Amino acid sequence: MACPYFYPVARAADEGAIPPRLPLGGAFDGECRASETAIHPDPGTMHKWCNAGYGRGACPFFPEDAAVDAVRFHIAANSDNVVRLQWIFEKGCWPVDSGFTDYSIADAKLDPVLTGAVLNRQAVVFIQSCLERLR
Repeated sequence: MACPYFYPVARAADEGAIPPRLPLGGAFDGECRASETAIHPDPGTMHKWCNAGYGRGACPFFPEDAAVDAVRFHIAANSDNVVRLQWIFEKGCWPVDSGFTDYSIADAKLDPVLTGAVLNRQAVVFIQSCLERLR
């Protein structure tokens, strides 16, 4: 489950864990968007909290009043042209919201587009990581 404020930009040079065990399918460098100004956390924080979620009370950037702790993704279906993705927001290890979107492999786009740039980017990164492992 990735942090709901983590905007992945690029794969991390040193993934530090078995990629399929990481919530986005690999370790990523990116930005923390928990505040108005995007921050680039240090590598330790990024690996432990941004990529893995559940930073409440531990990550120095995680808002105390956050509605969710992490985002989980699941491939619900996969055809030749479309990947059906389920996303789940969690708080205290319990689901608090969820939904589905479809990803067009040919167009590399989500339909419908999800609310928020962070959730959209995480969804695309997760799907692309899964597709890379299937090739």
